[in-house]
Amino acid sequence: MGALMGMDVDQSAKFWPIYSEYDAELTKLNNLRAGNIQDYARNYNQMTDAKADELAQNALNYRRQRSELLANYYGRFKDSLGAVEAMRFLQIEGQLLAIIDLQIASALPGPLEGQRQAAPTVGQTQAAPTRVTVAAGTRVLIRMINSVDSSKQQVGYRFTPILRQICRWVTW
Repeated sequence: MGALMGMDVDQSAKFWPIYSEYDAELTKLNNLRAGNIQDYARNYNQMTDAKADELAQNALNYRRQRSELLANYYGRFKDSLGAVEAMRFLQIEGQLLAIIDLQIASALPGPLEGQRQAAPTVGQTQAAPTRVTVAAGTRVLIRMINSVDSSKQQVGYRFTPILRQICRWVTW
């Protein structure tokens, strides 16, 4: 995040304490999300309407809380650093969260062509997408995270969107 924000020393001194607070709050939210994902995986083959509604409500609540968290911290960054730097944070963090959301969603068991599919059993493996086609000259932000292991119907060893902050711009 620091390299992408392009801040000077004074800006960094203001940014990082606020970002640390944001990260701690986001981690708490992500722990709730991880529990919901585990519950989804445990109940996938015997999903009831009541359980599906509970899981959906939990997922929607997570998204609402995450949006509120981003809005709150946008305001804090804006007050401390100004609107330009706050918007830069919002843009970068939004892109990182979108990538993480896509990685998690692609690892979960789910319906294919409208038909309910059985969750993979232990020993079966799901091929994870390893290629993404990106237009030449496109800048892509990459953040490494642990994936959700749906073949074991549980979340990987540890889940937070900021397991390793390996961020870099790649140009193809």
